[in-house]
Amino acid sequence: MDNINSYLSVITFCELHEVEPRFIEELAEQDLIQIQKKNEERFIEIEQIPQLERMIRLRFDLDINPAGIDVITNLLEKMERYETEIRLLKSQLNRYI
Repeated sequence: MDNINSYLSVITFCELHEVEPRFIEELAEQDLIQIQKKNEERFIEIEQIPQLERMIRLRFDLDINPAGIDVITNLLEKMERYETEIRLLKSQLNRYI
């Protein structure tokens, strides 16, 4: 772990979001998030929190299991890449119009 300020304890995150640590472990087992360990305590990188919060909503609001979350997350990432590519292509096209 580079900078402790860029990480949040899994226990703290779970308490704040009222989720079981096991759910976070399941996401890590599916390689949906990365967990760092230091002195037997587990941490998640602050940058992962928005994605993790989205996964929590998928799980508990829509009752989607971790495998389904993996599929949905991959599709959302593809959509974001395509949207970025479309914006870039539109801006390039506008130069020629």
